[in-house]
Amino acid sequence: MSTSDDERRPDRTGPDDRPARDATSSPAPEPGLDTGRHAAVRPAPVDPPPARTSARPTPAGPATTAPAAPAAPAGPADPTVATAPAGTPADGTRVLPATDAPTREPAAQKPDLFPDAHAPARASVGTHVLGALVGLVLAPLAAGVLLLGQSRILAAQVVGWDATLDWSGVVLVALGLLALGWVALLAAWTPAAPYTGGAILSVLGGVALVSPDVVRTQVLNVVEGSEWRSTAVEVTVAGTSGTLLVAGFLVLLAGVVATAVHRQGVRLGTFRERHR
Repeated sequence: MSTSDDERRPDRTGPDDRPARDATSSPAPEPGLDTGRHAAVRPAPVDPPPARTSARPTPAGPATTAPAAPAAPAGPADPTVATAPAGTPADGTRVLPATDAPTREPAAQKPDLFPDAHAPARASVGTHVLGALVGLVLAPLAAGVLLLGQSRILAAQVVGWDATLDWSGVVLVALGLLALGWVALLAAWTPAAPYTGGAILSVLGGVALVSPDVVRTQVLNVVEGSEWRSTAVEVTVAGTSGTLLVAGFLVLLAGVVATAVHRQGVRLGTFRERHR
C-alpha cells in the first residue's frame, strides 16, 4: 500500500455510506409500500356511554357493531356523579310541603251556568177554568171601579168648568187601571182570564155605546129611590161614552197577543230543534 493509503480518510458515515449488503440477501421492503397491516378492517368507532347521573340503571341502547361492554355490578351510585333526588332542598333553604293545585271546574260542567233543559209546564183544563172565573169576576169589578172614579171627576165639572178636582175619583181611576192591567197580565198564566174578562166588557160596552137610552132606563129602575141614584146616573153616562168598550177591547187584545206569542215560541223552538 502507498503512503496515501496509510492516511485514513475521515469517517463520514451517513445515509449514503451504509455497508453493502450481500447480493444474495433479499432487499428490504420500503417503508412506504408496507400497507398490508393498515388495510385490515377495523370496527367503526362507537361513542362512549353517557355518564350516569343517578342510581337508576340506564336502559341498554340498540345493538351496534361493537360488542357491548359488560354491565357494571349493581351497587351504590358514585357519590361524585349522582345528583340529589328531586325535591331535596338546598343548604339553608326551607321547602314548604307540596299541596295539590286547586282544580277549576270547567264552565261547561257548572249546573247553574247551563241548566238542564226542561219543557215549560202546559196549562191544564183546570187552570183554564180557574183563569176564566178570575177574569169573569175581576174584569167587571175593575171596570166598575174605573167608571166610578170617572163619574166622580165628571160630577165635579157638571155645574161649570172650574179648577176643582175630586181626588177620590183620581184614586178610583188608578185602582181600576191597575186591576185591568192585572187581568191582562194573567195571560202569561192562562189566556182564558183576559179572554173572558175582555169579552164581557166588550159586549157590555158595545151595548151601552149603541143603546144608551136602554141602559139608562134599566139602571134607573134598579136604583130608583136610592141614595146611589146620582152616582148610578153618572156611572151610566161614563159607561155609555165608550170607556167600557175601550177597556174591554184592550183586555181582550192582551189575551190574543199572549196566545200568538206562545204559538210563535213553540214553532221557533221546534225549528231550532230540527236544525240544531
